[in-house]
Amino acid sequence: MSLTEPITHAAEPGAGTLTTVVDIIATASGLEPDEVGTDARIADLAIDSLSLVEIAVRLEDAFGVRIVDNDMDRFNTVSDIVALIDERTADGA
Repeated sequence: MSLTEPITHAAEPGAGTLTTVVDIIATASGLEPDEVGTDARIADLAIDSLSLVEIAVRLEDAFGVRIVDNDMDRFNTVSDIVALIDERTADGA
């Protein structure tokens, strides 16, 4: 997958956040969106560190937030990612 591949869902806060995050994870990992559940553990999705960096870059682009290495350490589940994005977009960070 390429960083230039378009994101198919517009980023928006709330429920739209989950849809966009799932789409980004699926695209970066080669999984189907229905394989990426809200409570899915990142480790169980077999996402390697390079794909995780790609996911972080796509999240930054989609939501206009900054994600640092410490944030990526907090990504245990898909819902952790959604919570971080919602927190950052609510704060305007």
